[in-house]
Amino acid sequence: MLEPICQLARDAGAAIMQVYDGQHPVDVAHKKDDNDSPVTAADLAAHRVIKDGLAAAFPDIPLLSEEDPPEWEARRHWQRYWLVDPLDGTKEFLSRNGEFTVNIALIENGQAVLGVVYVPVTGVMYSAAEGKAWKEENGQRRQISVKHAHPPLVVVSRSHADSELKDYLNQLGNTKRW
Repeated sequence: MLEPICQLARDAGAAIMQVYDGQHPVDVAHKKDDNDSPVTAADLAAHRVIKDGLAAAFPDIPLLSEEDPPEWEARRHWQRYWLVDPLDGTKEFLSRNGEFTVNIALIENGQAVLGVVYVPVTGVMYSAAEGKAWKEENGQRRQISVKHAHPPLVVVSRSHADSELKDYLNQLGNTKRW
Protein backbone atom coordinates (compact mmCIF):
# COMPACT_ATOMS: atom_id res chain seq x y z
CA MET A 1 0.00 0.00 0.00
CA LEU A 2 2.94 2.36 0.62
CA GLU A 3 4.27 2.71 -2.93
CA PRO A 4 0.99 3.97 -4.46
CA ILE A 5 0.83 6.61 -1.73
CA CYS A 6 4.43 7.64 -2.43
CA GLN A 7 3.54 8.00 -6.10
CA LEU A 8 0.49 10.11 -5.24
CA ALA A 9 2.72 12.40 -3.19
CA ARG A 10 5.11 12.72 -6.14
CA ASP A 11 2.21 13.50 -8.48
CA ALA A 12 0.82 16.10 -6.07
CA GLY A 13 4.32 17.55 -5.75
CA ALA A 14 4.54 17.83 -9.54
CA ALA A 15 1.24 19.75 -9.57
CA ILE A 16 2.59 22.08 -6.88
CA MET A 17 5.83 22.65 -8.78
CA GLN A 18 3.92 23.70 -11.91
CA VAL A 19 2.59 26.63 -9.92
CA TYR A 20 5.85 27.23 -8.03
CA ASP A 21 7.82 27.34 -11.29
CA GLY A 22 5.37 29.78 -12.85
CA GLN A 23 3.69 27.43 -15.33
CA HIS A 24 0.31 28.19 -13.72
CA PRO A 25 -0.87 31.27 -11.76
CA VAL A 26 -0.64 31.17 -7.96
CA ASP A 27 -4.18 32.57 -7.37
CA VAL A 28 -4.03 33.25 -3.62
CA ALA A 29 -7.25 33.25 -1.59
CA HIS A 30 -7.72 33.25 2.19
CA LYS A 31 -9.62 30.73 4.30
CA LYS A 32 -12.45 32.38 6.17
CA ASP A 33 -12.58 29.89 9.05
CA ASP A 34 -8.87 29.35 9.68
CA ASN A 35 -7.21 32.57 10.87
CA ASP A 36 -7.35 33.92 7.31
CA SER A 37 -4.55 31.55 6.25
CA PRO A 38 -3.69 31.51 2.55
CA VAL A 39 -4.76 28.86 0.06
CA THR A 40 -3.30 28.80 -3.44
CA ALA A 41 -3.92 27.15 -6.77
CA ALA A 42 -1.08 24.79 -5.81
CA ASP A 43 -2.91 23.71 -2.61
CA LEU A 44 -6.05 22.99 -4.62
CA ALA A 45 -4.26 21.23 -7.49
CA ALA A 46 -2.39 18.94 -5.07
CA HIS A 47 -5.63 18.27 -3.20
CA ARG A 48 -7.37 17.18 -6.42
CA VAL A 49 -4.50 14.86 -7.39
CA ILE A 50 -4.52 13.17 -3.98
CA LYS A 51 -8.31 13.05 -3.63
CA ASP A 52 -8.79 11.50 -7.07
CA GLY A 53 -5.92 9.04 -6.58
CA LEU A 54 -7.10 7.86 -3.17
CA ALA A 55 -10.71 7.56 -4.35
CA ALA A 56 -9.61 5.39 -7.29
CA ALA A 57 -7.24 3.14 -5.32
CA PHE A 58 -9.01 3.01 -1.94
CA PRO A 59 -12.68 3.93 -2.48
CA ASP A 60 -13.80 2.60 0.91
CA ILE A 61 -11.44 4.77 2.98
CA PRO A 62 -12.70 8.34 3.59
CA LEU A 63 -10.52 11.42 3.21
CA LEU A 64 -9.90 14.21 5.70
CA SER A 65 -8.00 16.93 3.84
CA GLU A 66 -7.11 20.41 5.01
CA GLU A 67 -8.45 21.81 1.75
CA ASP A 68 -11.91 20.17 1.90
CA PRO A 69 -12.65 18.82 5.38
CA PRO A 70 -16.01 17.11 5.89
CA GLU A 71 -18.14 18.39 8.74
CA TRP A 72 -17.33 17.01 12.21
CA GLU A 73 -20.61 15.09 12.41
CA ALA A 74 -19.81 13.28 9.16
CA ARG A 75 -16.37 12.15 10.36
CA ARG A 76 -16.55 11.91 14.13
CA HIS A 77 -16.85 8.11 14.18
CA TRP A 78 -14.32 7.32 11.48
CA GLN A 79 -11.98 4.58 12.64
CA ARG A 80 -9.95 4.48 9.44
CA TYR A 81 -9.30 7.43 7.12
CA TRP A 82 -6.71 9.28 5.08
CA LEU A 83 -5.37 12.43 6.74
CA VAL A 84 -3.91 14.79 4.14
CA ASP A 85 -2.30 18.20 3.97
CA PRO A 86 -1.73 18.55 0.22
CA LEU A 87 0.61 21.52 0.64
CA ASP A 88 1.90 21.88 4.18
CA GLY A 89 3.64 25.24 4.36
CA THR A 90 1.62 27.48 2.08
CA LYS A 91 3.26 30.58 3.59
CA GLU A 92 6.68 29.08 2.84
CA PHE A 93 5.48 28.27 -0.68
CA LEU A 94 4.45 31.90 -1.14
CA SER A 95 7.76 33.18 0.24
CA ARG A 96 9.48 30.80 -2.22
CA ASN A 97 11.90 29.35 0.33
CA GLY A 98 11.26 25.72 -0.68
CA GLU A 99 10.21 24.69 2.83
CA PHE A 100 6.89 22.99 2.10
CA THR A 101 5.75 19.39 1.85
CA VAL A 102 3.01 17.03 0.72
CA ASN A 103 1.72 15.00 3.71
CA ILE A 104 -0.42 11.85 3.47
CA ALA A 105 -1.19 9.50 6.37
CA LEU A 106 -3.48 6.55 6.95
CA ILE A 107 -5.07 6.74 10.39
CA GLU A 108 -6.51 3.64 12.09
CA ASN A 109 -8.11 3.89 15.52
CA GLY A 110 -6.45 7.23 16.17
CA GLN A 111 -2.94 6.11 15.19
CA ALA A 112 -0.95 6.78 12.03
CA VAL A 113 -0.15 3.38 10.49
CA LEU A 114 1.30 4.67 7.22
CA GLY A 115 2.71 8.06 6.35
CA VAL A 116 4.45 9.93 3.58
CA VAL A 117 6.12 13.34 3.64
CA TYR A 118 7.38 14.56 0.27
CA VAL A 119 9.49 17.68 -0.37
CA PRO A 120 8.70 18.70 -3.97
CA VAL A 121 11.56 21.21 -4.35
CA THR A 122 14.25 18.64 -3.49
CA GLY A 123 12.46 15.43 -4.43
CA VAL A 124 13.19 13.94 -0.99
CA MET A 125 10.55 11.49 0.28
CA TYR A 126 10.14 10.19 3.82
CA SER A 127 7.79 7.24 4.27
CA ALA A 128 6.84 4.85 7.04
CA ALA A 129 4.62 1.81 7.53
CA GLU A 130 4.51 -1.28 9.71
CA GLY A 131 7.14 0.02 12.11
CA LYS A 132 9.73 0.79 9.42
CA ALA A 133 10.77 4.06 7.80
CA TRP A 134 12.64 5.10 4.67
CA LYS A 135 14.23 8.13 3.09
CA GLU A 136 14.27 8.35 -0.69
CA GLU A 137 16.65 10.78 -2.35
CA ASN A 138 18.05 10.90 -5.89
CA GLY A 139 16.20 7.70 -6.74
CA GLN A 140 17.78 5.77 -3.86
CA ARG A 141 15.65 4.51 -0.97
CA ARG A 142 17.29 3.58 2.31
CA GLN A 143 15.85 2.48 5.61
CA ILE A 144 16.14 4.97 8.46
CA SER A 145 15.47 4.81 12.19
CA VAL A 146 14.46 7.21 14.92
CA LYS A 147 16.99 8.54 17.39
CA HIS A 148 15.79 9.51 20.84
CA ALA A 149 16.40 13.18 21.49
CA HIS A 150 17.78 14.20 24.87
CA PRO A 151 16.49 16.68 25.77
CA PRO A 152 13.29 16.25 23.75
CA LEU A 153 13.05 18.42 20.64
CA VAL A 154 10.18 20.64 19.58
CA VAL A 155 10.02 21.62 15.92
CA VAL A 156 7.87 24.61 15.03
CA SER A 157 7.15 26.65 11.95
CA ARG A 158 8.63 30.10 11.73
CA SER A 159 5.33 31.17 10.13
CA HIS A 160 3.25 30.19 13.17
CA ALA A 161 5.38 31.41 16.06
CA ASP A 162 2.73 33.31 18.03
CA SER A 163 3.08 34.55 21.61
CA GLU A 164 1.33 31.49 23.06
CA LEU A 165 3.85 29.17 21.40
CA LYS A 166 6.77 31.34 22.50
CA ASP A 167 5.49 31.25 26.10
CA TYR A 168 5.25 27.46 25.94
CA LEU A 169 8.79 27.13 24.58
CA ASN A 170 10.08 29.44 27.31
CA GLN A 171 8.42 27.21 29.94
CA LEU A 172 10.29 24.21 28.53
CA GLY A 173 13.62 25.94 29.07
CA ASN A 174 16.70 24.44 27.37
CA THR A 175 15.51 25.21 23.84
CA LYS A 176 17.59 25.84 20.76
CA ARG A 177 16.37 28.15 18.04
CA TRP A 178 17.70 28.43 14.50
